[in-house]
Amino acid sequence: MRQPANMCAIRNTVVRNVGRKVMVKCNRGRNKFDIEEGIICDTYPSVFLVQIKDTYNDCYRLKSFSYKDVLTKEVELELCD
Repeated sequence: MRQPANMCAIRNTVVRNVGRKVMVKCNRGRNKFDIEEGIICDTYPSVFLVQIKDTYNDCYRLKSFSYKDVLTKEVELELCD
């Protein structure tokens, strides 16, 4: 997904893709990244939720991300087809 330039565009893009599978890349600092695949399940005014399958316990967990993190590129989203 191309990274939009402002928060409203980011929120609109995430809302349009609710229910779609995404690859989430989180910057943990010092050149460490978490890369997980999940489904955008819900959006709120400041955050959105991604449902991620836990490979060890074979269950699902929710992670929340803010639109600000996407804007500052701490979190990157890529749509999976």
